[in-house]
Amino acid sequence: PRYQLYCAMWLMSVFALLNIFLKPFKYSILWRLENLSLISITVTLNVGTLYLENLASGTRFAVTLIIFLCNMVVYVVFAKHILEELKNEIYERVDEDNSGDVTCD
Repeated sequence: PRYQLYCAMWLMSVFALLNIFLKPFKYSILWRLENLSLISITVTLNVGTLYLENLASGTRFAVTLIIFLCNMVVYVVFAKHILEELKNEIYERVDEDNSGDVTCD
């Protein structure tokens, strides 16, 4: 398992660097979200290697908390952007005359 974890860390690091430098997405928001997710995976794998050691219960809790918080940040950011896009899509469909005003008759 140790070598699989190392290979996954290195692979995610390479993909994160490729994504940062090549910017493969048309929209910058997609690029930023992909960077965030790849960095979160890399941090999770790196911090997760500590589980391979004999840790005191307090240290193990701290490692778990770091991984949890890192991933929660990603979930919150993704949810925020999904909800913004959903709101924009709803406004676009409801605003029939393209005036920018949403009115209900």
